[in-house]
Amino acid sequence: MYIIVTKDLKLVEQAAKNNDYVLKLKEESIPLPNNPHDSKNVDNLISNVLIKELGIKPTLKGFKYLTFLIKYCLDNPGFEEMHIINGLYPICSSEFNVTIEGVGKAIRNSIMIGFKTNGHNKEYINVFGNMKKSPTCSLFIKTVVLYLRQNI
Repeated sequence: MYIIVTKDLKLVEQAAKNNDYVLKLKEESIPLPNNPHDSKNVDNLISNVLIKELGIKPTLKGFKYLTFLIKYCLDNPGFEEMHIINGLYPICSSEFNVTIEGVGKAIRNSIMIGFKTNGHNKEYINVFGNMKKSPTCSLFIKTVVLYLRQNI
């Protein structure tokens, strides 16, 4: 089984026949600039949002997974069409050489801790609105990516 990232419809159809993971990208999405200085600024912005606004500490395993996945989504337009758990978790698990379940558990734990510590703060509400329960992993990642796209 393979993970295929493509804009080519023929490759998507072929991969679906082989039961491969398919991440189809939208062509009209706008990618981030390839300037390395911009990339560093994006990394800093992701860290600042996760730490300061959402209360996710860098000492948590899920922090590095979330940082990687959010940056991956920013760098690969069209992530909105991807299924977060089946599409992005395998990419993250292969990057860090851990299991898919481990990635999910670490991310869920980080989101829960962030919500418990900062869920009622003005900054958290600014990103997610006034939520009574912790956001799901998919909602969290998609919302943070869209929030960052608006603020870059």
